Amino acid sequence: MNYLIKTNARGDKRKKRITLIVVVVVFLSVIWASFFSGIFSSIGAWIWSGENSLSQSIRETAEFFKSKNTLLAENKELKDRLQTMTVDTLAVDITRQENKELKEILGRNENRSAVLASVLRTPPFSPYDTFVLDIGKDKDVQVGNYVFVGGTILVGEIVEVNPTSSKAQLFSSPGKISPVLVGTRSVSVEARGLGAGNFEIILPREIAIQKGDSIIMPDINSMLLGVVEEVDTDSAKTFQRVLFASPVNIQDVRWVTVVKSGSLR
Repeated sequence: MNYLIKTNARGDKRKKRITLIVVVVVFLSVIWASFFSGIFSSIGAWIWSGENSLSQSIRETAEFFKSKNTLLAENKELKDRLQTMTVDTLAVDITRQENKELKEILGRNENRSAVLASVLRTPPFSPYDTFVLDIGKDKDVQVGNYVFVGGTILVGEIVEVNPTSSKAQLFSSPGKISPVLVGTRSVSVEARGLGAGNFEIILPREIAIQKGDSIIMPDINSMLLGVVEEVDTDSAKTFQRVLFASPVNIQDVRWVTVVKSGSLR
């Protein structure tokens, strides 16, 4: 009987121990699950937040490049429009200048001292800085006649005459030497052609000359040949180098006047 009581007591203790262990395991499992659930929840939130941030960054970058490309396209369109407007304005200016010259000359007249000529070819399409004109012996053009642009700007002289055409050599032809007057004292010196309407003068450093001064040809009613563009003065040198150019763009000349011999005096 005592043996049965002891056996039952042992069984009850074992049950209580097992129950306690089960309770402890369950308790620990609940705590462990809660702990990792929080961690996983935090990790998930961090990943979600990162994905949102990355998506936002990608969207912002895409918008940036889209805006930049739009601005570049608009900028190109504006440049194209400006270029078109510039070309149109230039065409209007050229037409206006030609019209002005034609009005000043009032057409070709055999009894006048000057005759209008159309320029068929200009540099670089004509050799050695020359103009090919559409008048010749038919308009009584002679070798040595002076050629003007706008009736006032001297650019060259006739060097070859054909029945219905002629050739004018520009005073700016490379290496061509021409007598000129420079500075406020109208000092007589020689100018050397550099091509395309450009000239060079070498003169003593003490002669006063500055940018914007006029260069004229002597004995031709002081007709304008060019305007000083640069003065290279070196205090260590005895001479100064003066660069000047024709007031007109030689490549753009379409009309000239040929002044006949003896009409300039």
